[in-house]
Amino acid sequence: MELRLSNIRSLIWTIAVLTSCALTNVTPVWCQGSLGGLTGRVGDSTGTPVPAVTVTIKNMDTGAELQVISTSTGEYLAPSLQPGRYRISTAHPGFKTVVQEPVTVSTATVSTVDFSLAVGDVSESVTVAGGTAQLETTSAEIGTVMQTKTIFRVGCSSSQPN
Repeated sequence: MELRLSNIRSLIWTIAVLTSCALTNVTPVWCQGSLGGLTGRVGDSTGTPVPAVTVTIKNMDTGAELQVISTSTGEYLAPSLQPGRYRISTAHPGFKTVVQEPVTVSTATVSTVDFSLAVGDVSESVTVAGGTAQLETTSAEIGTVMQTKTIFRVGCSSSQPN
């Protein structure tokens, strides 16, 4: 009888340890941010900051749109964006509208997109094609977009120290 009780205790202990290991390895994946962001500075052709510029950020895949206003120092911030391709435009009286597309937002990164506004009518538009640079200079974080099934396929072994 004692041998069986020992086997049962051993089995329960093994299950508890394996469950604990599995939960420990999965938790960091759940805690990592799945969103990205955009920031930048809006200035005129001389580099002087332009405050109160409306910066419109539109997800090219979903159509979701967000508007933010530049600060007195010409800076804007759009946190908590879904990873994807975006179209960013500026609007301010006395300046031409500037459009940049596609701008890629990646997971757990904040991309910087600066604007230089030219004097003109808002109905005039300057379009900048291309994306942001792939080198992230404002943060030490590196991120990528991964599908859930890829995360589960990778397994837990890669998170173990060598």
